[in-house]
Amino acid sequence: MTGSDRTFNAIVFGAGAEGKQRKQARQPVFTKPFSAELGNIAPVIVVPGPWSEKDIKNQSARLGSWLVPNSACNCLTPRMFIQMKNWEHREKLNKGIADFLAGTKTRKAYYPGSFELHQQFVDAHPQALQLGKPQEGHLPWTFIQDVDANNEDDICFKREPFMSLYSETALEAKSVVEFIGKAVEFANEKIWGTLTASIVVHPKSMKDPAVAAAVNQAIANLRYGSIVINNWGVLAHYMTITPWGGYPGSDIYDVQSGMGFVDNPLMFDRIQKSVIYADFAPLADPFLTNTSNNFLYYRQDTRYHVNPSVGNLLKLVWSALTIK
Repeated sequence: MTGSDRTFNAIVFGAGAEGKQRKQARQPVFTKPFSAELGNIAPVIVVPGPWSEKDIKNQSARLGSWLVPNSACNCLTPRMFIQMKNWEHREKLNKGIADFLAGTKTRKAYYPGSFELHQQFVDAHPQALQLGKPQEGHLPWTFIQDVDANNEDDICFKREPFMSLYSETALEAKSVVEFIGKAVEFANEKIWGTLTASIVVHPKSMKDPAVAAAVNQAIANLRYGSIVINNWGVLAHYMTITPWGGYPGSDIYDVQSGMGFVDNPLMFDRIQKSVIYADFAPLADPFLTNTSNNFLYYRQDTRYHVNPSVGNLLKLVWSALTIK
């Protein structure tokens, strides 16, 4: 199944207070094993580096775009940026993301409970930026910055915001390498869920052997079913060749992002995680929402999947290169 952990719990233990009691007593009403792909608060670890003004502008658009599809009602939508507190470009990046979202049309908040959940987050964080010009039935793009990393019970760390909301937190560190290690520990221990995580890192940073080693260690240590470098979790699912699911180790009493994997056409056994590498500054990016013709890419992508011929592949490449 796919859905939320609450749906899973209702199936396995029953709904309402009785279901909660049965879960606490470890007395499931449904004992047949089944796999589940559920949600998570997907973190994005932003590795400090020598970003130019152009890099900040481009990454602001990319990171902002990741919130937009499907009104942010995706289990793989990034939710939490983790930054180094004293990185010189931190505030510029936050402002860039906010400015991008402010200029992006809002989407209908169609998912049941979106408005109530949004209010819970805003009540907890009255300083949250509410961006865009939402019409009736829409929610604003909401950006909660500088969430206190020491407050482990903050709603931003414990509740998946299945709606148009981003959060950002910052960690104290004396070096980039130290930050990467702390960010991994924070993502593993403090943030709910294990489905997907992203690392955004400048290619110049990876030329530093110490930083490159820290990033590689982060990939090894992150307890997430999919880890995507320089893109969001959708890439791991979109490719379909890679296994997709929560990190192994959950059980029905603490299911979090689920148990088992889907996709996996290569039939790998005993899967731990999938790792996808992408470019920091791709030549073309169909996931950007401030383009005028990326729909042509997706139309051709559909044609290619229906009929995976060489001709359709070449047309797909061309449609990607002509996105503007």
